Amino acid sequence: SAAAKSKLLLEEAEQERTSLNEQRQRTKGELEALEKDASSVMQAFAKKEEAAQLMVQAVSEVQHRIDDVEKSLLEFKKKEVDLENEKETLIGLHRTFESRIAELRKKIAKVEK
Repeated sequence: SAAAKSKLLLEEAEQERTSLNEQRQRTKGELEALEKDASSVMQAFAKKEEAAQLMVQAVSEVQHRIDDVEKSLLEFKKKEVDLENEKETLIGLHRTFESRIAELRKKIAKVEK
């Protein structure tokens, strides 16, 4: 009968509507989960970006320290060369004095004879 067919069609339509609502709810839940995942990925990316910037800053600071140490080392080597030159000068003066003392001793020995 037409009433039975109509009732059957209404039940099928209601089942289809229920099925579509369930599917819509699942899709909505999946979308929310994806949005949450995307947010987590963006937060992780931001943290990695911040860490990368801190590493670049640290490398820069270390490079400045290396530059300072190299500059100090060059100054030290220059002072070392200066001291070596002074040492050679003093050795030369010492030899000159020894030579002069030897000459004076010879003169004194001649005078005492």
